Amino acid sequence: MLAIKPIMGATDEGTIRLVEKTRGYKKAFNRFLEIIGEEGSNLEEKILGIAHCNCLERALSFKEEVLKKYNFKDIVIVEMKGLSSTYADDGGLVIAF
Repeated sequence: MLAIKPIMGATDEGTIRLVEKTRGYKKAFNRFLEIIGEEGSNLEEKILGIAHCNCLERALSFKEEVLKKYNFKDIVIVEMKGLSSTYADDGGLVIAF
């Protein structure tokens, strides 16, 4: 099994696009952190939302790493359920800022 982890993003039109594919959770996790720095601006004025699908520990770990690198106004963690979990699947994270 290749353990391909897609990293998705939003377009200006509000649709979802493939940003890139990584192999393995750790690489996806680190790339997620890099993308915040590449695409984010004025983070101290923004709230980071972390939605998780049955993986609270992973979400908390991601929050810890974000706090080491970035200064968001606040970070909120929520659990996905139902239809919203379609985008992350079991064990996945979705972030928004």
